[in-house]
Amino acid sequence: MGDFSSRIRAVAAIWPRPIVLVLLSLVLSGCTSAAGSASAASETRRIAISPEGRLLVHGAPRFVLGVYDSGLGYTTDRAAWEQTLFARGGARQLDSLPINMYLNYHFGNATAPAVHALMDVLWKRRIMYLQTGNCFEKGSWTRYGPRSFGIMDDGYVRQFARHPGAAGYYIMDECDDSLVAETEQHHRQLKALDPAGITFAVAIAAAYRDPARWVNTADVLAIDPYPMYGKEPAVGYTHFMVADSVAKLRASVPPQRPIWAVLQFFQFTTDSRQPTYEEIRSHAIMSIVEGAQGLLWWELGPNGLRQADGATVTRQMAALREVVTELARLEPALVAPAASEALVGNSTLARDALAARKAQLEHNIAVEWLYSRKVAYRAELAALNAGSTSTSPMLKNAATIRTLTKVVDGTGYVFAYNYTNRPTPVKFTWRQPLTRVVESRDNRAPTVSGASWEDTFGPYEARVYIVNGGAAAARAK
Repeated sequence: MGDFSSRIRAVAAIWPRPIVLVLLSLVLSGCTSAAGSASAASETRRIAISPEGRLLVHGAPRFVLGVYDSGLGYTTDRAAWEQTLFARGGARQLDSLPINMYLNYHFGNATAPAVHALMDVLWKRRIMYLQTGNCFEKGSWTRYGPRSFGIMDDGYVRQFARHPGAAGYYIMDECDDSLVAETEQHHRQLKALDPAGITFAVAIAAAYRDPARWVNTADVLAIDPYPMYGKEPAVGYTHFMVADSVAKLRASVPPQRPIWAVLQFFQFTTDSRQPTYEEIRSHAIMSIVEGAQGLLWWELGPNGLRQADGATVTRQMAALREVVTELARLEPALVAPAASEALVGNSTLARDALAARKAQLEHNIAVEWLYSRKVAYRAELAALNAGSTSTSPMLKNAATIRTLTKVVDGTGYVFAYNYTNRPTPVKFTWRQPLTRVVESRDNRAPTVSGASWEDTFGPYEARVYIVNGGAAAARAK
């Protein structure tokens, strides 16, 4: 201490006293961190939620693109993690998949050194990790007994929180409403131990369940609409339920809080099938249009995708890689605020939103094969007929082709999808005359006439248009 004190006195002889006090405070704070408590400043920089509801990772806004996984062993060997997760020929081969979030729900009891080795390898690629300690269905998060999840130990949580790639904690998966109070307490406990980490909860996308009951259980609430269940009907799966589920969640959660969607990346039943590339992309863009600020796909491991044969795994991973790569490229637009005023025309936008939503519901009832969803759509229709709109978040901007518009640095982005299973022509109009419009995926350029362009959407098809010409003027107003 004598040497330390003499150095402080030497600094004081050169610099003004206020600066010395600041330096001393920083040094002592650093000593405290070395003893085992991370400083509040470093925790704040790790992960946060902006007033606009954006996830900030070390201060930068991010649109979450992530995957669930299962299986695999865990190890403290970083080279083994590299081989397992990222190497060509390894178990997962994620190296060219530009995700920024990873969650393996079988690692809830992994040792702290093993999880830190995993996070070291993930964080090299700026991928964050969510650790598991969750309730499931009617089972409490303590259902397996003491020490069944690492995060049951306060010291484990504090050690986990020191890593720059530690996103937070996955604490609820499709849990029964009887577990709301327990999950709220679990959320508060983890936030007290790790204020800079997030808690993550996933509400089941069941028509008879209300996600609003779970709003105070976690920092980030998600929903998991899986439309491809059972034998495919003659009219096709009802993919509109993805949009309806996300819109329902967005209406339940305050706007300053982010919501995510957990999307289908597996064959649900023996008589169903895997989602195609087009369906994976449509589910993603539907979710974005309806308010999701992050997407995760369930799941890569033996409980999901890897129940399939090798050829199917290769095909599906290629499809996911193409979708995620496109969305990662669009991240500046995805984290930008909406600019709905820039798109002034959509020929499918309803003049009478109430009548249009009723017509959509009648269509949904006619083609929906799952009884519980059919009942829910009937209930929504009955409520509208009775004059109540509280259960109809899709009433706002009712349209067959639904859109979300962004403007970034003078370029416009229109995320759009067909809500129905019918081919639908549409004419869009921008605020200013256009020079060019291209589709994000393949640079296909629809014909532009003045400030407008026309296109035809197939059943449930999604598009992302990149619009040049009038965006800067639209943004400036």
